[in-house]
Amino acid sequence: TRGTAEKKYSQKMQGIILNGEKKGKTVHFSNEYTYTEMLKQKYHKGDKVFVSGSGIKGVKRDTELVMLLGILIFVLVEAAGRKGILTIITVGINIMIFAVFFLKADNTSNVVAICNKIVILFAIVTLVGLNGVNKKTWAALLSTLCVLVLIMGMFDLVIRHVQELDYSTMEYLGSIDNPDDMFHAEILLSGLGAIMDVAVAIAAALGEIFGSGLIPTFLIRMNNDIRFVTIVKLYIPCELCRFLVESIGIVWTIPVSIFITTIFMKLSVKKRRKSC
Repeated sequence: TRGTAEKKYSQKMQGIILNGEKKGKTVHFSNEYTYTEMLKQKYHKGDKVFVSGSGIKGVKRDTELVMLLGILIFVLVEAAGRKGILTIITVGINIMIFAVFFLKADNTSNVVAICNKIVILFAIVTLVGLNGVNKKTWAALLSTLCVLVLIMGMFDLVIRHVQELDYSTMEYLGSIDNPDDMFHAEILLSGLGAIMDVAVAIAAALGEIFGSGLIPTFLIRMNNDIRFVTIVKLYIPCELCRFLVESIGIVWTIPVSIFITTIFMKLSVKKRRKSC
């Protein structure tokens, strides 16, 4: 709740060093954490942690992460088959692209300019890699880039005319001098995934609607010697009406889904608070 101080707790711990020159040695240290555990967490018996000096740097999770990664790859390949393999390949290529661009960067590099190039390559690799080279892919790619340019342009326009944001709560900033660029890059990269997802879904759905309705019936009627003018006058208006209604339904699905999901999330939060 705003205006209230968060409770802080302190714990004394004892541990055994598992590797390095001091392996097997018993060490003692303390840890301070808050009620929400937002910045620092509470540690429990049996936790494996990284220790630097007299303090804990973080929990050792590499074993669990490798296991989860292996399970994820197995499920993707088993459930999606070829699509799963393509997903793994595209993720690997995207990681390589990210690494290549930022390994070459230094403290003087323009983070936003780097991310502008990266998102274009991410979009091309992901969409072409997963969907192949076809009209739906190019429609989704063009839609993704256009929407990305639109929202980032709106963001830049608004941010120039409002009070500067407080970036002090952003993680991993350290002592960098350009937190606004980092925030800009963060929005750019995180927005790309959401936009691509919606763009692919809408492009595929509209393609199915248009392809399964208007074009086949148009060709069938022409094959049955129905005049082109007759088709346009009598049948096209109905098909266009159906196409527009279903297209509007797709567009409305996004805000309605967000609204309903928000309600369910709020209800679940209220139930948790009551149970506490």
